[in-house]
Amino acid sequence: MTHYMKTPTAGGNVFLPEMSSSMLVSGIQMSDPVTSNGFIRRMSTTSSTPSNSYSSSTEPEAEPVLKYVRISNDMATIIAKSKVTAVDIDDRFLMIGTQNGHVHVFDHNGYEVTVDRKFPVHPIAVTSLCIDRTGEFFASCSNDGRINVFGFFKSDFDVQECLPFKVECICLDPNFSVSRCFATGGDRPLFWEKGLFGKYKRTALTRISGSVSTIAWHNNYIAYALPNRVLIFDTQQRVNFEGIDKVDDNLRNDLYPCHLAWKTDDSVLIIGWGKTFSVYRIFETSFADARGISEKRVEQHQQIRMPDFICGVAPYNEKIHKYFVIMCYPDASEFDRDMEDDEDNDDESVEEDIPSFLLIEPTKFDDYEVVNEKLMKLANFKECFAADYKVSSVYNENNYVVYNGHDLILAIPTTLNDKLNWLFENEQIDQAMAEAHRRRAELKEDKFREFGFRYLERLFQQEEFEKAAKNCKDILGKNSADWEKFIHGFIKKDQLKILSLHVPTSEPQLRCEYYELILLIFLKKEPEQFLHLVNKWPAHIYNQSIVSDEVDSTMKRMRSDDKDNSSGVENLKNAASPESQKYTTLLQALAILYQHQGEYGKALKIYLHGGAIPGSPSLGATINSSSGANNYVFDIIEKRDLYKDMTAELEALMAFDKEKSLEMFVNNTDKMEVKKCVESLRSSESENARRYLYDYLDRLFWKDANQCKGYEDELVELYAEYEPKKLLAFFKEDPEIDFPRAFEVCKRKQLTKEMIHIMKRTGNHSQALQTINDSKVLTVEDAIAYCKDVDEQFLWDQLIESSKNNPEYISGLLNNIGTHVDPIKIIQKIELGKEIPKLRDSLVKILQDYNLQRNLTEGCSNILVKDCFDLMNRMISSQKKGQRISFTKYCLICHRTLLTESQSSAFTPSSGTTSGSSGGGITTFNCSHCFHSDCLAVQQHTATHRASLSPQQQNYSSSPMTRRKSAISDMNHYSLVENFFCPQCDPSR
Repeated sequence: MTHYMKTPTAGGNVFLPEMSSSMLVSGIQMSDPVTSNGFIRRMSTTSSTPSNSYSSSTEPEAEPVLKYVRISNDMATIIAKSKVTAVDIDDRFLMIGTQNGHVHVFDHNGYEVTVDRKFPVHPIAVTSLCIDRTGEFFASCSNDGRINVFGFFKSDFDVQECLPFKVECICLDPNFSVSRCFATGGDRPLFWEKGLFGKYKRTALTRISGSVSTIAWHNNYIAYALPNRVLIFDTQQRVNFEGIDKVDDNLRNDLYPCHLAWKTDDSVLIIGWGKTFSVYRIFETSFADARGISEKRVEQHQQIRMPDFICGVAPYNEKIHKYFVIMCYPDASEFDRDMEDDEDNDDESVEEDIPSFLLIEPTKFDDYEVVNEKLMKLANFKECFAADYKVSSVYNENNYVVYNGHDLILAIPTTLNDKLNWLFENEQIDQAMAEAHRRRAELKEDKFREFGFRYLERLFQQEEFEKAAKNCKDILGKNSADWEKFIHGFIKKDQLKILSLHVPTSEPQLRCEYYELILLIFLKKEPEQFLHLVNKWPAHIYNQSIVSDEVDSTMKRMRSDDKDNSSGVENLKNAASPESQKYTTLLQALAILYQHQGEYGKALKIYLHGGAIPGSPSLGATINSSSGANNYVFDIIEKRDLYKDMTAELEALMAFDKEKSLEMFVNNTDKMEVKKCVESLRSSESENARRYLYDYLDRLFWKDANQCKGYEDELVELYAEYEPKKLLAFFKEDPEIDFPRAFEVCKRKQLTKEMIHIMKRTGNHSQALQTINDSKVLTVEDAIAYCKDVDEQFLWDQLIESSKNNPEYISGLLNNIGTHVDPIKIIQKIELGKEIPKLRDSLVKILQDYNLQRNLTEGCSNILVKDCFDLMNRMISSQKKGQRISFTKYCLICHRTLLTESQSSAFTPSSGTTSGSSGGGITTFNCSHCFHSDCLAVQQHTATHRASLSPQQQNYSSSPMTRRKSAISDMNHYSLVENFFCPQCDPSR
């Protein structure tokens, strides 16, 4: 048939592998020689496979594609009363016609559906049923010629006809709700279409004699089977455009009827007749009739000879592969021949009349490959023949119903749950879990949890604990109860270490008792893992005081046991011993626990006195390198502001990391007082304390010398003791030291250069020079350098006097002091006949130096003269330049404009005056200030006149105009400008 159904729900269905003989209708037993799981298996069997044996039991089971559900419940009661003679399904319900002429409607679970309308009853057995694609109408027929077309919900288009001939099959147009067309088979195949006034018009499908037993409809094509051929009727052209002849002419149609089905997506017709399976495709040609309708042709794609009789065909919708469903009934003759060939076969359970449900893929025109196979053991299968079995499929879905009159089995695609169950049953648990993760959105959360539990339990059985622990996070998720359950499971298997790496600390956060349980277990068994978890886990998820108390108790027992051991060897002091390593590990863990509790001082004491440093709990990573560990300690001090507490631990800190300690000390003197630090190091009895004191004061002095006030004398002794080479640089920084005491220290340590520097600072230059001369280390160059540095004549005289008996000194003096002392003085001191090494070279050098000095003096003189001349010319040129005076400029004395636009033409360059309102000229200065010449003269005259008056005369009050007239009248006695200085810039002049 070409009408289809959707996958039913599980309620009320009975799955084949779970059935017993008491549960099946008519005492059916599910003895399945192929598989006992109720699923189709993927095989690789070709058409040469013998009858009823498409697969080999030695091949591994493949993943199932379909599962089988025997329909029971109300349907089983109906089948027990009357044999099923016709079946059709759609996506909502299943209809059956019985031998007593009744039509029943069931849901997919086998429960009968109550319909408001009452369906007519056929007097005899129903021969065919058909449901239209919308599921609103159905049709039934019987061999007495009765035809019924009814609506499930309305009676407007009901049809009831009684024909005078046998009607074996009926088929509704897939779009019957629109077209109202249908076709009937039997002795006279007819095409029924709606005519005028609501009456149906009948058109004969063919005039060829013969009964039509099967009809299949797709779009405009009706395929029907005559006794010897299959014809295709075009409802658009009203003609049969192709005929397909029967291949197995020797087979009776009543025993091996024809089976037709359409692959609806591309107009492909599937024919199963006898042992021949054929596939045809309908296409339109380029030729058209008088009405413009293209001619149709049928192209054969496959013609395959099957080993058994075909008792049903259906399409299988697959985008990638071209699959077909075939129901095969075993050929008894072939079966007997196979049994004779297989002499060793003593399996009594093999049945010769069990049909096979096959999924095949054509590989060639006449060959195929079996993809899946399932033996279908329906009720009373021993009493049935090929003509009793039929297959119907759901439109455009891979759902099928198989029946034989006594039983109905639904073949439906496997769900994701079925797929996962099969994978678990076949020990493919990794693939099952991967598929569950990939398609998690399709699974209900409780189902995913169920499969996850099965997976973890199976891993436990296989002792793959590491894999189980890694998958706990994805499977258990945020369910804390599940986590706690599996923690107990890992503890029982003694595999807690593997799980501990994956135990969640948030989302979900377990009860604190479980974290404490894990920690205490590792405290006793694996201290390293205990340390790792203490370092990794957040502090708030467990009670730190409980754990720290237990660690402290364990360490006390270890110390007690170490003292009381009979061997007398203290293992805890032996770093290589396991006891010592365990103790150190617990010590590190205890320090972290102290930090969690805010007792940072205790933690730092452990770090400084106890051993290596673990990773930072806040960073969650173990610090392996020593530099990382040291940084961690100083980070604690900085973040927790423990500087004052560390004053008493200076020596321990410097022993831990001297460079970082010194850097911290000198950079935080406001928090770590210098006095307390020095006293802490002084009070220590350690042999390294004095060296640490020197390092501290040395770093502090070069960082900030003011911080070292009061400790300079002590620092002199420390320098002389540990690094004498740095003492001279220290002296040059001019510290406030006790020079006599420092001199004694240097003298005691025989530090000549340092002694000379002290004598130089104290003004004892003669003794310093004498010390240089007496030194076996210093040379004449050092003496000359000292004299040059002090630059006192008496030192040069002392050096010359002391070197007159030393030829090497004389040579050195002649070569180096020509610019400071007259060489004649040295030459005069040389005794006659005294041999001076390299004297000639020294004299030549003196003469060359003299010539060079004279040349330099002459050159400098020439340059100076030229520069003076150039500067004078520049000054004269700048003074000759005129100055631009704009109309907006005003006199800084009278505050009147210097020029007006009308007066600009009256300017006389030679006189430098204008006919302005002042009546005089204009005086300008290089500072850009400008004045009227007469205003400037008046101001100078007034200032001079007032200076000559007595104080009483200066208080004489007169008007400005009077003073101006008086000044102008006396101008003949004064020059216009007495000096060249601007009164604005330099009022004093």
